[in-house]
Amino acid sequence: MFRRDALTEEQSNRLGLLDEAAKRLDTVIGGILTLVNLESGTTKLRLVPVSLKNIVEQVISTFEARAREKGVNLSCRIEPLPEPLLGDVGHIQSIVAGYLSNAIKFSGKGAIDVFVACLQQDAGSALIRIAVRDEGIGIAPENLVRVFENFEQADNSHNRHYGGVGVGLGVVRKLTRLMGGNAGCDSVLGQGSTFWATLLMPRQPATDTRQPSSDTLDYQI
Repeated sequence: MFRRDALTEEQSNRLGLLDEAAKRLDTVIGGILTLVNLESGTTKLRLVPVSLKNIVEQVISTFEARAREKGVNLSCRIEPLPEPLLGDVGHIQSIVAGYLSNAIKFSGKGAIDVFVACLQQDAGSALIRIAVRDEGIGIAPENLVRVFENFEQADNSHNRHYGGVGVGLGVVRKLTRLMGGNAGCDSVLGQGSTFWATLLMPRQPATDTRQPSSDTLDYQI
């Protein structure tokens, strides 16, 4: 409603700040609600045939504007993957979005690279690795063990400078474990980090010709 009225430059700036604050609050609340559901065991897997390439590229596209604003270049490399695979579209989106949001937040330059590859496979399943590498501030070795804890950041003083309450990575780890995998990070202080996730994805029987049923992005980070 306010944007339909004539605004002074100062009013417009203040309204922009209000919009950004509302978006951040919505993200925090969404992340906490997701965490509560995971902790209570009410989060379930909804397995459908998926294209990991499409999922990853769609999520990346939603972060391109934010990355450009910080002067960060996004790139993606997806190695050949076994098909068809079954997965939970929303959970996979949440993992990729959580890592990208974190990488952009703690990067002020350089590049963020997303990698997807199959580590191993058999007739029934494939172990997939998704990694996001940034050239941001990095993490000290003594703080690496804390980054996936709920309501923690590598250095809690970052809350004041970068914002956030430290639920995103906790959600990512719980989602990966729900899908038979795990999450972790390799980092060098001052040089950047690589956050990775593994997913054990069932392979769809060859006689099942169903197609992916969702192109929408419904992740929470």
